[in-house]
Amino acid sequence: MDKGNKNEKAGATTPATPSKVEGTQASEAQVAREAQVAREAQVDKLQADLTARDSEILSLKEELSKKSEHVATLESEHQSFKDKLKPEIERIQAENKDLKDQVEKLQGELANSEPRKTQPSKTEGKFTVINSFRGNKEGEGVYNVGDDVSHLSDDRLKSLVERDLVKEG
Repeated sequence: MDKGNKNEKAGATTPATPSKVEGTQASEAQVAREAQVAREAQVDKLQADLTARDSEILSLKEELSKKSEHVATLESEHQSFKDKLKPEIERIQAENKDLKDQVEKLQGELANSEPRKTQPSKTEGKFTVINSFRGNKEGEGVYNVGDDVSHLSDDRLKSLVERDLVKEG
């Protein structure tokens, strides 16, 4: 086989193809750039979100400050109102104590006084049936000999005594 002198350059007849290393390097660099762009976009988004939250926090702090001032004002008004009413409350409490003392004193005097009849009766004595009779009101029924009819009205008892149906004593 004759190897002649060829003046052709190596690969002149073979098409040039990039090596695997060159292709990989180019695509890795591109991926790295895309990842960097994505990270920067994410950082920008997070910074915008952080800025929005910071402004929200500031507005909430301002609102809290205003409400705290309002609470302090209300507490001050409440205390001044209590201070204003305190003498009147003490006066009423003193009056209440005096009235309670008077009630106790009067109850003591009442307990020491003569005992009263607990149930004042309409009539002096007890009225007993001596002749049976029927009541003149619905539901009264018949009164038999020996029954106590002291519960009837004075006028009715007087009428029954006059007719010899009831006796006193």
